[in-house]
This record gives sequence, structure tokens and C-alpha cells, in this order.
Amino acid sequence: MIQTFGDVIDEPARYKEYLILEFSPSTAPLSQIWRNNGVSADFMADYLTTFFENDWARQKEIKETVGYIANELLENAMKFYDKTSHCSIRVQLYWCSDCMLFFVTNSIPSQAVAAFQTYLQVLTSTEPEELWMEKLTNNLDQDNQTQSGLGLLTMLLHHEAKLRWKFETLRTDPDVIVVTTVVQLTI
Repeated sequence: MIQTFGDVIDEPARYKEYLILEFSPSTAPLSQIWRNNGVSADFMADYLTTFFENDWARQKEIKETVGYIANELLENAMKFYDKTSHCSIRVQLYWCSDCMLFFVTNSIPSQAVAAFQTYLQVLTSTEPEELWMEKLTNNLDQDNQTQSGLGLLTMLLHHEAKLRWKFETLRTDPDVIVVTTVVQLTI
């Protein structure tokens, strides 16, 4: 079964260049995984900027944007990964002269799917500015907050991204569900 949430996104077929990274499941501590996410996001940003070598201002902006979004998507994929599935985490970056697409696919625990889909329904049906203020207020009220919920909103508000999610059941008994998060940006 496939369910989707969010914006209509371009198909990657029109994009001429791409980079694909795949991560194996890890038993490493989250602090080490976080550091690796940053290194991987920086690599993706550095790699992409080589295609814009004669435009230094654009190169800087693209590097910051790609680094931020790749890191956020990787952190979310690692944080919400279903460790029992033994599926890899796949990151794909496609680009052309005026647009880029990120695809991040990871497994998700079946018991977390309903809550995530409920959050996505709110995210895709509420004005991002309103949700931003609500999240900031809630984060201030909660001392032990481990998840700010601001990463996807930052993509919407500060990077004018289009976002889409696709949930797919790979197998049952036991359930293995993967979610693909797609981010489209105009550059």
C-alpha cells in the first residue's frame, strides 16, 4: 500500500546530474551518527558546488542550503529509523540549472507511522508561519524537549521548499514500512 502527503514534485527524469548515497544500518551511538550526518551533508554540498564553479555567490548560497537540508533529512532518517528492518537509508540529490530534488528513504517503525502521518496532515494543511510560532511556544514550555519539530518548517519558510512524503509497505509479518521524504528547491 502507498500513501502520499504534500506537494506535487517534479520527476527526477528531467535532471541531468545526480548523487546517490546509501547508508547501512548502524549500531553506533547517536552522537557518532550525528557527526557522520554532518560530514555526509557537507560532502553533498561540496560536490554540488563544483558544478557552479564560476559563480561564487551562488556557490556559497547553494552550499549552505544543500548542507542544511541534507543534514536535516539525514538526522530525521537516522532518528526515526526502524532498527529491526535492516533496510539501508538512501539519499539521492538531483539537480539541473534552476532546481534540485532530495529523496531520502528510510524505514520507520510501524507503530510510529500513524503519528507521523497525523503530523504531516497538520504540516501540509496549516500555514507554516502559524505552525512555526506554535512550535516555538511549545518548545519554550517543555524543558525536556528532544525534538524541536522546526527542521521541516525551516525548509518551508526559509528555503521555500516543496515537500512530499510517500509511505510504502515493503513486507508484512513483520511489517517493514519505508518513507521517502522529497524536497524540491528552486536554485
